[in-house]
Amino acid sequence: MTSNSKALQDQDQEQDSSAAKHAIMRTLGEDSISSHVAKQETRQGVKEDKGHMIQAIVKQAGHCEIPNSMVHETTEKIDNMKWMIKAQMKIKRIVDNIEQYLKDYTMIILKVDETIDGYLWEDTRKALRLLSCMAGALIITTTRSTHQAKEYCCRQWEPIDCSLVGLYHATVLKLTSQKMQQDNCNPQLSRDILDNCDPHEFCMKMFARALYSKPTRSYEELYNLCTTLQAVSPKSLSSIAQKMIKFSYNDLPKEYKSCLLYLAIFPQGHRVRRSTLIGRWVVEGLITTEDWSWPSSVDKAERCFEMLINRWLIYPVDIGVTGGIKSCMVGDLVYEFITTIAKKQRTVQIRLSHHLARHFSISNDLRLCGSDTVSSFLKKLSESSQFSLLKVLDLETCKCFGGKIKHYLKDICCKILLLKYLSLRRTDVTHLPKEINNLHELARTPTG
Repeated sequence: MTSNSKALQDQDQEQDSSAAKHAIMRTLGEDSISSHVAKQETRQGVKEDKGHMIQAIVKQAGHCEIPNSMVHETTEKIDNMKWMIKAQMKIKRIVDNIEQYLKDYTMIILKVDETIDGYLWEDTRKALRLLSCMAGALIITTTRSTHQAKEYCCRQWEPIDCSLVGLYHATVLKLTSQKMQQDNCNPQLSRDILDNCDPHEFCMKMFARALYSKPTRSYEELYNLCTTLQAVSPKSLSSIAQKMIKFSYNDLPKEYKSCLLYLAIFPQGHRVRRSTLIGRWVVEGLITTEDWSWPSSVDKAERCFEMLINRWLIYPVDIGVTGGIKSCMVGDLVYEFITTIAKKQRTVQIRLSHHLARHFSISNDLRLCGSDTVSSFLKKLSESSQFSLLKVLDLETCKCFGGKIKHYLKDICCKILLLKYLSLRRTDVTHLPKEINNLHELARTPTG
């Protein structure tokens, strides 16, 4: 290789290098890539050294032409580098714009749907790291999967679950934390139960209330409940609710179960006074104590009432000024549950229509037609002895004691001598006859 040809080759290389620089400058702009050019010039010394080595090899191997395939491959690599540099510059401009808008703010809130691609999220995470002004990011996701939500968090953090299931799960964990520490119970089990209740808040509340009333439930109980809920199909409110109500009902004391079923004698949606309910439970013999005294039986009935309220099997309706519950009601789903059981156990008298059953004892041999009313019942008192064994007669709101029929109350006092409970609240009775003293078993006579 002659000295003239070497000089020409060096000159061509300088021209190619200069041309490459000018091409890149035209593509990206001088101001945008000045730092890139500086780096290229810094590396030029290394390239020149490599060039001398290549020239030495060429001298030894003899003169040969560069293959077209190598030229094509090199051109492709240059084009790829151009594309990557453009992409990076575009991201840099976007980051600069975001920082300009954020200024002194230190948090970014992102809403992520549950179908976001993993690679897309990684790109988003990397982009957030480019923001020098950001101290943290709050990610809001609509996914129902806690496992998927964890993928959006830093490794040392746990997702904050603000879903309805998450809120109830936090409540359940507080109620059962001590029990779980003792038995090494898996908190995921209660989460699975709540997930099976979703989106029915009534069922979640029923579960939380059951644990509130009895937090020391065994692992087997919760596992069996979870398995039962998973098998429910379809996942309707009614089908899941019946399982949750049964879960809460099953471990009630036997007397408390009877007291709940007793509410089936009232019409659906009927408000029942607390004092009325407790009094009737006692006189019907559903609540008993060892000494059979009225005060101790009432105390026990009060505890039963509170238990049913706590488990959400009955709802408070009227609240007094001191915070006490004055009346309650059975919800539709619970009412459906207890009426089914009450009919099987004959707690509800199928011979009486619903508008009559609530006025009488649950244990009676009354034969009244569906068209009969309380007034027709009172008319028959003086003619029939079939009512003599009644223990409960609730005439609340009945307006059938005025004018010429004032004698009905006297008939009651003379014919139903075993009465233990007689309610005349909100009736048109103005005074009690002296015959009331015939009712020696009478424990309660609400008249207010």
